[in-house]
Amino acid sequence: MRIGASTACLYPMETEKAVATLIENGFRIIEIFFNSFSELEPEYLEKLNEYILKNNCEVVSIHPFLSGMEPFLFFSNYERRFYDTVDFYEKFYRGAQILGAKKLILHGGVFPDRYNLSDEEYCKRFDIIAKRGRKFGVETLHENVNKFRASSPDFIKTMRKIIPDSAKFTLDLKQAVRSGYSPFEILDSMGNSLKHIHINDHTNGKDCLLPFYGDFNYKELFSECRKISYDGDVIIEIYKNNFDDVSELMRSAEKLSKLL
Repeated sequence: MRIGASTACLYPMETEKAVATLIENGFRIIEIFFNSFSELEPEYLEKLNEYILKNNCEVVSIHPFLSGMEPFLFFSNYERRFYDTVDFYEKFYRGAQILGAKKLILHGGVFPDRYNLSDEEYCKRFDIIAKRGRKFGVETLHENVNKFRASSPDFIKTMRKIIPDSAKFTLDLKQAVRSGYSPFEILDSMGNSLKHIHINDHTNGKDCLLPFYGDFNYKELFSECRKISYDGDVIIEIYKNNFDDVSELMRSAEKLSKLL
C-alpha cells in the first residue's frame, strides 16, 4: 500500500496546476480527476505526462468528469447510447494509458434505478465497459458512491456473484458514511475485489475531513486490508473546503504512511 492524493482535492484548480501543486508539496502517487473534454486530447496528455515523469511521479488512477452522467449514459433504457458511450470512454482509457494509470473509477447507475434495469442487465453492461478498458490495460473500478447502486453492500455482493472477473471496486470512506454504512461493512462486501481506496475522515457531525481530523480507526482499516492481501493504493480524496493549506494534505499522508 502506498499513500497518494487526488487532484480532486484542489478542484476547481485546473488539472495540470493541481498536479503541479501536489508534486510541489511532496506527493509522488497521484489520482487525476479530469475536468473537461480538452484534457483528453493527446497533446495535452503527453505534455502532462512529460511533466509527471520528469518529477518521478506516478499516476495510478483516473476519474472521468462524466461520472454524474453515467446513470443516463451507461445505465438507461436506450441501448444505442450505452454503446456510443462505451466508445467515447475510450478517450478516458487512452488517457489513462498515456499517463501510465492502470485504474479508472466509475460511479455507475443510481439507486433506486429510475430505468428499472435488472441486476443481470446492469452487470452485463458493467462487464462490457470493463472488458473495453482491459483492451487498454486499464481496470474499471466501481465506487460505492452515495445514492448510486454500488453504495449497497448487497448490490456489491451481487455484482461479484454475477460478474466475478469484472466486478472490481474502489472503497470511499466518506461515501460509505453518507450511505449509512460503516466503511468496514462496505470493505467486507468488496473482499478481495477491492482494488483502490479513497481515504478521508469523519465525525458524527462531519462526513468529509482530512485523515486524523476525525475519529476513524486507520490501524483497523489497514489491518483488514492486509487480511484480504490488498495491494492497491490509498488516495486522499477530500474537498478544497475541508482544509486550509495544501501542506496539510502531505502531513496527513505522512501520518498514514507511518501506519502501513
